Amino acid sequence: MLLPYDPLPVAPAGCLAIDVGEVSAALLAEVDEISARVPVLLSLEPGVRLPDMVFEHVVALKLGGGRYDSEPLPPRTQFPAVRYLHAQRSQALPDGGWLEADEVSLGIYVDDPEKLGTLGAIADRIVALEVHGAPSAELWRAAVAALPNLHDVVFATYRTDPALVAALPDTISHLATRHADDEVVRAAGGLPHLRSLALSEARLDTLAPLAGAALRHLSVREGELGEAAVAELSGLRTLERLDLHGTPVGDGIAEPLASLSSLQALDLENTGVGDRTAAAVGGLAALRELVLARTSLGDAGVTALEPLSALRSLSLRGTQITSAALAHVPPVGELDMAFTGVDDLCSHRDRLGEIRALNLSGSRVGDEGTRCLTEFAHLATLSLTQTDIGDPTLSRVAELRGLRRLDVAGTGVGDPGIAKLRTLPNLRALDLSGLPITDASVEVLVALGLQFVALEGTGLGEAARERVRASLDGR
Repeated sequence: MLLPYDPLPVAPAGCLAIDVGEVSAALLAEVDEISARVPVLLSLEPGVRLPDMVFEHVVALKLGGGRYDSEPLPPRTQFPAVRYLHAQRSQALPDGGWLEADEVSLGIYVDDPEKLGTLGAIADRIVALEVHGAPSAELWRAAVAALPNLHDVVFATYRTDPALVAALPDTISHLATRHADDEVVRAAGGLPHLRSLALSEARLDTLAPLAGAALRHLSVREGELGEAAVAELSGLRTLERLDLHGTPVGDGIAEPLASLSSLQALDLENTGVGDRTAAAVGGLAALRELVLARTSLGDAGVTALEPLSALRSLSLRGTQITSAALAHVPPVGELDMAFTGVDDLCSHRDRLGEIRALNLSGSRVGDEGTRCLTEFAHLATLSLTQTDIGDPTLSRVAELRGLRRLDVAGTGVGDPGIAKLRTLPNLRALDLSGLPITDASVEVLVALGLQFVALEGTGLGEAARERVRASLDGR
């Protein structure tokens, strides 16, 4: 589903972002194999200890951390193909051979404004700054003027001084701030090459200064837009991605949206929109990703979405839809209908023939409503958490040979249902939390060759759980 775009999107175009915590060497080797086919930005969470292996193909690397992260940077020799490095570490200049790697562009984490004066040796390689301090306008202006290839800036402070935005060089293509006001927007509108703007928790009465900016991405998450600002969205006709998650725009956004014919991704989760807005969205033929979760959308609104033939991902999570909406759902590959009134997949199953990821968690579906599940041959991810399904549904799941992830936590599945999963050769992740299963299921779980399993709240004893955990080792 639609996610906030990376706050520092300077990795090579088309990169696949993979976020990694504490994982096994085998799984990391699989990541490197993927990198041989698709450019990958590998993002490592704080505290991750990498195994002693060389990543031959990863082209971009982002290291989580911050002021208190004590893990050393992995050496350049471990990532010979990397061309972009962003390290969220307290040292401004990366060690481990990265400074000597002239071909590597750098994103710099700045937690002390005084460190801005230490970047001269690598000035031409810096393409991104993540700023956590509050530099003076004079210091800031001098520092950024010395960075000829600076493209992306994230101000991570509580509030950004508009003077710092106004001092940015013309090379800036991406800007992110928190708690922005109209003055910040006016300053951003003066950046001639700005293409991506993220304004979390902003309070804005106008977006007019952005009309001439040729923006492609705009995010105003968890903020407030006045009526004039909502209307002025219609002037941002170059937008390809719009994220208003948590900003209560209501159906007043319907008319402005109709003007944004280039939109490919739209997130309106928890924005107060309903069927009127859905009618406008149904005319956006280029849309590929759409999030309408936690809105007042009903079956009539889904009917309005039917013309969206390019749509690949749709979230209707927490809306007012029922099974009748399935008659008009566009033929997407990813569909989230969690916590809705859907109770039957089968009456309109022809609309779901290409589905690869399906979420029905918390819906009204039960064993009768999944009677046609075996026909969904392309399913790789299925979530039925907190539904009324039981062992009969697992008998159907067992025929989905391509399934890689299954979530059935909080359902009525028991040991007989788990036994059916032996037939799933590609299953890698399994959530069984809260199930009434016993040690009788341990042999099946061990034999599956899982990479992840959740067993909290089940009837498995500690020895059985340890056997299952041990079977995950080395994967």
